[in-house]
Amino acid sequence: MYAPIEIRYLTPQFYQLSKSTFVKGMQCQKYLYLNKHKPKERTPHDAATLERFREGRDFEYLFKSRFSPAVDVPAVLGNDVYTMGASYTSAVLEQEPAVTIFEACFISGKTLVMTDVLVKEGDAYTIYEVKNSEQLKPVFIWDLSLQYYICSSALQSPLTFNIVLNDGQDGYKIIDLTETLQANCAAMEEKVTAFQQLLKESDAPAIHMGPQCEQPYACEFKAYCSRTA
Repeated sequence: MYAPIEIRYLTPQFYQLSKSTFVKGMQCQKYLYLNKHKPKERTPHDAATLERFREGRDFEYLFKSRFSPAVDVPAVLGNDVYTMGASYTSAVLEQEPAVTIFEACFISGKTLVMTDVLVKEGDAYTIYEVKNSEQLKPVFIWDLSLQYYICSSALQSPLTFNIVLNDGQDGYKIIDLTETLQANCAAMEEKVTAFQQLLKESDAPAIHMGPQCEQPYACEFKAYCSRTA
């Protein structure tokens, strides 16, 4: 069993971008901007989308059940996970020579990522990102490339990064994407800098509606953009 961490001694950390907002920016920079500056204009997710989210969480939970014991960061910190998660994760990793963490949090360059499963063994780290899909989609590469960039910057240690997909037969297929993600680090640095600058602008970027409103995900601001076009 892992020793408890004294949370009261941890330092809050803050961020401007997260994994989910970064993916929005990769889909459409206006999506990213509106998500920050016009959050009340979002259209709520429909029932089908909420069901896909639930199925994804169930798939992730089943994969995580293979790891025991583990430190579950959101379960420990609750609503404080977004401000205290990175400090808490760092404290756990410093204290434990070998540990498994669910939703380990890392902040670098004012950007937050939370990894589904992180396994530390000595100075080496293995990360698993779980996606309830049978296909390796381009949007997953965006997601994992950012995670790899932030985690490698924060950890400064050997890092293996895997995606876990649905094998279509009630099981998993694990793909090591480390080399692909390493090659994307320079592009991630450029994107993070550009997106953070975008969020400081006084006006949303002038982007017309188009295919990006539906791909890879249905944008939550389609109704707003339709009214204001």
